[in-house]
Parts: sequence; C-alpha cells; structure tokens
Amino acid sequence: MKITEIDIKNFKAFCGTYHIDLHKAGKNLLVYGENGSGKTSLYQALKRFLESSEDAHQAVS
Repeated sequence: MKITEIDIKNFKAFCGTYHIDLHKAGKNLLVYGENGSGKTSLYQALKRFLESSEDAHQAVS
C-alpha cells in the first residue's frame, strides 16, 4: 500500500484543511522548508496516524 495523498485538518501548525498530493508515481518524499513551516507537524501527524492504525490492528488480532 502506498500513501498517495494526505489531508491534515487543524493539527498543530496546520490551521484549517491542507491537502498534500504525493503523486502516484513517486517513491521518495523530501520535505524541506523554513523553520516553523510545519515539517515537524507533518511528521507528527503521520506518526500519530500510523501508530493509531497499528493499535487498531493489534486490538483486532
């Protein structure tokens, strides 16, 4: 399974809704930007999502 797009709504540095299209052909993602632009917030949102998915999977097993 590949992540092809991300929608973040009201999470830390992301006020409102943000849509990030990762293009289906891509294999790698480089995130860069100025300090305070949301790089760590993006990482934390993905981490929280993946951890919650893992917790749900373990609860079912």
